[in-house]
Amino acid sequence: LTGGPDLTLTAISTTTSAVAPGGTLPVSTTAKNQGTVSSAGFTIGFSLSPDPVSGGAGDIPMTAVRNVSSLAAGASSTASTTLTVPTTAPTGTYYVCGTADRNGAVAESSETNNGLCTTTTLTVAQPDLVLTQLSGPPSSFTGAVVALNSSVTNQGPTAASRFYVAFYLSPDAAI
Repeated sequence: LTGGPDLTLTAISTTTSAVAPGGTLPVSTTAKNQGTVSSAGFTIGFSLSPDPVSGGAGDIPMTAVRNVSSLAAGASSTASTTLTVPTTAPTGTYYVCGTADRNGAVAESSETNNGLCTTTTLTVAQPDLVLTQLSGPPSSFTGAVVALNSSVTNQGPTAASRFYVAFYLSPDAAI
């Protein structure tokens, strides 16, 4: 198609550096129509990619999209979209990628320049909870109430949701 719209992403970024599977992150994108004709409405789709190239076989698609109603020739549109990392996403390091006109709804003069990935990576990780302190009496007897003090530290890069600490009696210090 000669002289039509040409949709591309000129910027994509996030302020989030680590997130747990199922967690959310804000992503800012700027879409531009660098063609000579106005574009009809289109969607920007998102994915996590193990490399800085959008559309690879290892990309993990995300369900959220950004809808752009139309874009005049030479015009740009910037907005933020909240993305949810799939709960099935493996832990690891990823780039966040976006693709203008993800579904190919707009006939463009170039269909090969629609994707862009962040320049920084996002870590998908679980919390890492560690019992760092436990104290109580050195001995007790059957039926007695025992007061224990404990501390838990999250050594992981992502926040932990609600959790419980359970205690049990052992005849020795081994767990």
